[in-house]
Amino acid sequence: MQSNVISSSDIDRGLVDGIILVYKDRGETPLEVLNKLKARFSTLTNVPLSYAGRLDPLASGLMLVLSGNFNKRRGEFLGLDKTYIVEFLLGVSTDTGDLMGLIDEETVAQAGAQNSDSTKEEAGAQTGKIIDEEKIKKVLKSLKGKYDMPYPMFSSKTVDGKQLHQWAREGVTEGGVAGLEIPMQKADIKDIEYLGTRMADRLEIAGTAIELISGVSGDFRQKEIIKQWTEFKEKNISDEAKDEDEINLKERFLIVKVKVDVGSGTYMRTLANTFAKKLVTCGLAYSIHREKVEDISVDQAIIIV
Repeated sequence: MQSNVISSSDIDRGLVDGIILVYKDRGETPLEVLNKLKARFSTLTNVPLSYAGRLDPLASGLMLVLSGNFNKRRGEFLGLDKTYIVEFLLGVSTDTGDLMGLIDEETVAQAGAQNSDSTKEEAGAQTGKIIDEEKIKKVLKSLKGKYDMPYPMFSSKTVDGKQLHQWAREGVTEGGVAGLEIPMQKADIKDIEYLGTRMADRLEIAGTAIELISGVSGDFRQKEIIKQWTEFKEKNISDEAKDEDEINLKERFLIVKVKVDVGSGTYMRTLANTFAKKLVTCGLAYSIHREKVEDISVDQAIIIV
């Protein structure tokens, strides 16, 4: 595939048939990346561009942009293996599986609930604070392999003439409605490497969400989502919190960082949810960064400012 890559200097010289490696920043849509390319290179003004392998607006990293006659070969580049660096946030969930969705208040409340019959370790598993590192590694290992995963409701997969995100906006959820069946995808987790953990408080999580969402163009319920994240940030510590440990369990959240090698079509947002459920909590993809596509690294990508 490397031989088909065209550089900035190639494009400037008018060589426009090939693969352009572009860095997509968090908050940008794939369409904005294509428009920025056309604005940066006058030789691309009237040249057809498309992307092979979409990145969610809040994801960053390497995008393959097909230029000119290479658009006819798009099918060749859709099934390529990819490598991601992902942060899984435990104890918080949204209807999109990342920061760009409405918070599932009921699920978050359940994850943060203190069960009077639980041991401290079990309570930690529910809240996402005290989870043994070996348990995390064991669960990550269990995620490897090929198996079916449902498509995210907020995705571009077409079902009965509409993309799933359109159904979701109309109120359809994973529970489905009469006549609508959520299709499954074949996830292929080739390898997953534990990179460490850290804690994040409500201020960091909500602040990151609000900043990123405010920078994304389009109509996707921004006002309602930002309102929820603002309320999440401002939520007071429960009056029932008796000591510092319990306050920390309620107000701080665990983030697990991993490196994942996957086959095409494996959604990191769905993987985050699967990982959290195995740890008896809820979760979402806090950050997604595409490091590689096959043998091509993000270090080779053009950064357009």
